[in-house]
Amino acid sequence: MDDIGIWHVVKGNQPLRLRKSVLPNEKQLEDWIESDPTLIAPGLRAVRRQVPLGRKALDLLGVEEPGTWVLCELKKMTLEREVFAQALDYFARMRELNIDDFRKLVTESQGFQSGACRDLIERALEREEEDHERAMRIVLVGVDVKEELDRMVNVMVRDFKVPIQICTFSAIKSPMDDGLILMRDISEDVDVDEISQGQGTTYDQRMESVTNNFKSNGTDVWLQKVLNIVASNQNLHAAPRKLSLMIAPERHHGRYLIYLTPRKSGVYASFGYEALQEFFPSADLDLLAGLPGDAIFDSEQALVDWVQTISNAIGINASNSNTDEKIWNGKDWYFSFGQGPDGRNWDDAVEHGFVSAGGGDWYSRTLKSLPVGANIFVRIPKKGYVGWGITTGEAMPQNEFSFVEGKPLRGDYEHGNSEPEYFVPVSWKKTVPESKAFDETGLFANENSACRLRDPKTVEKLHSYFGVPANY
Repeated sequence: MDDIGIWHVVKGNQPLRLRKSVLPNEKQLEDWIESDPTLIAPGLRAVRRQVPLGRKALDLLGVEEPGTWVLCELKKMTLEREVFAQALDYFARMRELNIDDFRKLVTESQGFQSGACRDLIERALEREEEDHERAMRIVLVGVDVKEELDRMVNVMVRDFKVPIQICTFSAIKSPMDDGLILMRDISEDVDVDEISQGQGTTYDQRMESVTNNFKSNGTDVWLQKVLNIVASNQNLHAAPRKLSLMIAPERHHGRYLIYLTPRKSGVYASFGYEALQEFFPSADLDLLAGLPGDAIFDSEQALVDWVQTISNAIGINASNSNTDEKIWNGKDWYFSFGQGPDGRNWDDAVEHGFVSAGGGDWYSRTLKSLPVGANIFVRIPKKGYVGWGITTGEAMPQNEFSFVEGKPLRGDYEHGNSEPEYFVPVSWKKTVPESKAFDETGLFANENSACRLRDPKTVEKLHSYFGVPANY
């Protein structure tokens, strides 16, 4: 950061240069990453801290779609070659664990994990039980990196295909002198599945290997029809993996959007909603309402329709449709609080401080994407906006949500299909009864439980109605 200058500019005033500061202690950095693992990588979920491996402990273990384990070693200092050797030792020890010992290692800290994390852990373990290799990568986190370590990592990735990244953080003083501005620098993404296929394989060779794997259960024709959909959408890229096909955004071939794996009964498909939000903010989410986030398809047409629906929602011109007026302000979220005579009750949510959704993976998936500290504006479908609040925790199933434990509820939060209701705790700033819901023609509305609120007109109207401070 020595050669980078950063200034805070207030209209009409002289630019004020921001000065370097120091990061907090190692534990605080670990706390931050535990609370928000996306500081390291988009879509990363925290699994466990201080993971016992031999006589030492890995600082943080995470998991990301479609089932990759991320070993994070944190140092509140300049990264040197010793941390590389330490991380490789952890990597080797985890790779040597049998599936039973590994399952115990990643599940015995369930209280630490969010509901979304537990779901992903189970899918990752299922992948391994389906004869996939245990996919792992290393992230070394510090405040700077010695040239010798940087050189070692580059050689190990380029020539020996070791899945390792370097992530460094810097801090500068806030212009309001009320904290820090955190800056991150991370090395190029590591494609774990591609690395596992070894050196010297071309794209066509990898695709042929995947096609042969789909042919083993008679779904290679299904695969070809999916590839035709991808080829017709300039925003999508087909990325062959060792046994599966990953469909990624064209702008980032290493990010998971769709993952397809042949099974005895058909094709297992999963959908990365986080990547959709990040790379296709203008996607038509209405088309995706009710679409399963993951499923095993036993018919060709059902799979093709599922992939085509996602492609249609993205659109062939999505990369050109994110205009400046639709840029997210980084703060505001929309939440749809569906209720009825035999379902959720808004008075419950206000009294006990929560929002909820559930009854299936699609409905709870978007709710699980809400970060802690999100500013949510809640809308009751066909009624209008009824509340503004700040989330104070992650999504959790009803049986773990202590806010309502033992308290009488007016609504019914059980589902006939046995799928759980998920709750997110909220500190309400302002709420109104359903009878006084705020609604106007043209205000943003969506069937998904939660999404980023990007519509500038709606943001302006809601800020005014709920009295949101200018500097909140």
